[in-house]
Amino acid sequence: MKVSSTMLMVLVIALMASGQILFKMVANNLKTADASLPGLSRVLAEPLLWPALAIYALATVLWIAVLRDASLSFAYPLLIATSILIVSLAGVLLFHEHMSTMHMAGIGIILIGLVVTAVYG
Repeated sequence: MKVSSTMLMVLVIALMASGQILFKMVANNLKTADASLPGLSRVLAEPLLWPALAIYALATVLWIAVLRDASLSFAYPLLIATSILIVSLAGVLLFHEHMSTMHMAGIGIILIGLVVTAVYG
């Protein structure tokens, strides 16, 4: 993968993780949202939804640019595995979610797979 594609890949990972964190914030805000609005209207009225969607749209465009130079079979596992790590850590650090030993072990296995893919893929 070219250096420019690698940098774009890092940016896509950061954007995807940021979008997921914003989606979680939207979900948390909906717990206390105005119950007089119907479900979809409550979601659409949530201000954080729109930056989250914009971030995902930008990530999608950049992802297409990454795929010009990278194979899907290499880039996609890298994107997903790295995102799983970042978003899981964000869940613990930002939202005080619990991470069990088995959850941590699972992420460890994913990271081992990521290293194997990166080195031998």
